[in-house]
Amino acid sequence: MDAPHALRAFASLLVPARCGICARACDWRNPVCEACLGAIDSAPSGARVLPGLDVVIGAASYAGAARDLVAALKFGPRPALAGVAAAAMAGALGDGGRRGATLVPVPPAPRRLHRRGLDPADAIAVSLSPQLDLPLTRALARATGRRQVGRSRAERLATPPRVRCVEPPPARVLLVDDVVTTGATLAACARALRAGGASEVSAIVFAVASGGRPIRR
Repeated sequence: MDAPHALRAFASLLVPARCGICARACDWRNPVCEACLGAIDSAPSGARVLPGLDVVIGAASYAGAARDLVAALKFGPRPALAGVAAAAMAGALGDGGRRGATLVPVPPAPRRLHRRGLDPADAIAVSLSPQLDLPLTRALARATGRRQVGRSRAERLATPPRVRCVEPPPARVLLVDDVVTTGATLAACARALRAGGASEVSAIVFAVASGGRPIRR
């Protein structure tokens, strides 16, 4: 056992490790407990059709432990949870849709990144890249605008985020995000990427909220 792991093991004897999702006691070697991990693994996954994207694949429905993980990652922040989300996403993606693709994290609004100090999409993409053996590039940037959270579906779709390419995008893009609700942000990213020269744009997300048009369960 190396020094950092030995220190964590010793610390767990003094202060029991807590699940990053439900706060119950858990094994110090894991950021989440077995119950929450099992709930995420058993949550329905699927895909959706969104404008400008070839396919959007989700690892779990946006409910229960998956929803709580997204909240903890966004507002905790608990960066270790990014690895949990990435592992679920890698399993949902399988071997399909990855060959020749480059991961591009959905960009955060600058003001929110400054306030939170952690960008969930970027943290997940960093963890996902070695798991899928795919390169990662931060080809997109987002202007500061109104928050999507708390707005109606119609408002989100009518005034999507302003996204632009900050470098020439790869030909095959796999967008990475923590959650998709209306799909307005992913669609805005896809438009910017295709305008910049990308020929194929798909997305892999951790959680998919109800709504939209499911195409696979």
